Amino acid sequence: MSSKVGSLFLLIVVTILFTAGLVYATIGLPNLINSWLIQTFDFPGVDSSIESSVTEAFIQSNHIRLIGFGCFAGVVALIGIGLVAEKRHLASLGAFAFFLPTFGHFALNMFFLAGLGILRVVWMPILDVSYSWLNLGDIAYLPYMVLVYFPALIGIDIRAYVIYFFMISGMFLFILGVFTWLYTYAQGRRIVDWGLYRFSRHPQYLGWIVWSYGLMLYISRMRGPRIMYSLGGSLPWLLSTMVIVCVAMLEEMKMNQADAYEGYRAKTPFLLPLPAFVSRVISWSFRLVLRKERPEHGWEVLVILLLYTGILVLLSVPFVVFHWPPDTGWFRFPFNVPPFL
Repeated sequence: MSSKVGSLFLLIVVTILFTAGLVYATIGLPNLINSWLIQTFDFPGVDSSIESSVTEAFIQSNHIRLIGFGCFAGVVALIGIGLVAEKRHLASLGAFAFFLPTFGHFALNMFFLAGLGILRVVWMPILDVSYSWLNLGDIAYLPYMVLVYFPALIGIDIRAYVIYFFMISGMFLFILGVFTWLYTYAQGRRIVDWGLYRFSRHPQYLGWIVWSYGLMLYISRMRGPRIMYSLGGSLPWLLSTMVIVCVAMLEEMKMNQADAYEGYRAKTPFLLPLPAFVSRVISWSFRLVLRKERPEHGWEVLVILLLYTGILVLLSVPFVVFHWPPDTGWFRFPFNVPPFL
C-alpha cells in the first residue's frame, strides 16, 4: 500500500514540475520564436490594412495563397481520412494543425503574416473571405462569460485568474493522465480505471481541451498594434476540440472490444462528469441522426463531427453578425457590455 501511495505522490510531483515548465513554454517560447523569425526573414514592415498593395504583392510573390489553400485542404483531408479509416493519429495530427496557427497571435506586428504570424497561412481560405470568420466559434466563450461576468458585478475582476486556471489545470490533467496511463501499462494492465480515470475516460484529451481553451482566452486578451490583427481564435479552437472529441470516440470503438471496458464505461463519464440527463441532451442530436446510442464506424464519427461543428458554428453566427461583444470585443469583456457601459 505504501509503495502505491509513494508512486502516486511521485507522479503528482513530477506532473507539477512538467506542468510549470510547459505552461511557461506555452507563453514564452512563441515570443522567442517570433522575435527570431522577424530578425531572420524579410517581412514587409507595413500596416497590412493601409498598404494593401504591398500585402497582396507579398502574398503573390511568395505563393502564400496557394500554400495556404493547399495546407487547409491537406488538414481537412487528414482529419477526414483519419476518422473514416479509424486512424486516430492522423485525425489528432489534423486537430493540432488546425490549432497551431493560434500561436500566430503572439506575433504582434503590423503585418499580419510577419514572424510567427506566418502560421496563419493555414487559414488563408478563411482570411481571404473575412477575418471575422475566425470568430465563428465564439459560442465557446460562454463558460468564460459566466465565470467572469457575475464577479465583475461586485467589482471583482477575475479574468486573468480564470485564464491561467484553465491553462495550468489543463496541462496538469494532460500530464498526470499520461503518467497514470504509462504507470498502469507498465504493470501489465490494459484498462486504466484509477486516479483521474475514475472521473473521465479520456483525461488526456480533456486536459488538451482545457489547456487550449485557456490559451484561446489568453490570446483574446492580447492586443496587437491594430485590433483587426488580433484575429479571433475561437473557430480554430472549436474545430480542433471537435476533432479531439471524435478521436476519443474512435478510441472507444477499439476499447469496446474488451469485455472489461464495457463495465468501466458504464460507470465512468466520457470526458466531463456531467449529470446523466445533460449527457443525454448533448447526445440527442447524433442519436436522432444515427439511430443508435454510439457510433460503430469511422464514417459515423465523421457525421458526428460535421453535425456538432455545424450546430456550434450556427450558434456563433449572432456574435459575428452583431459584432458582440462591442467595441474592444473579448479583450475588455465584461466591462464593454451592460451594466458596465
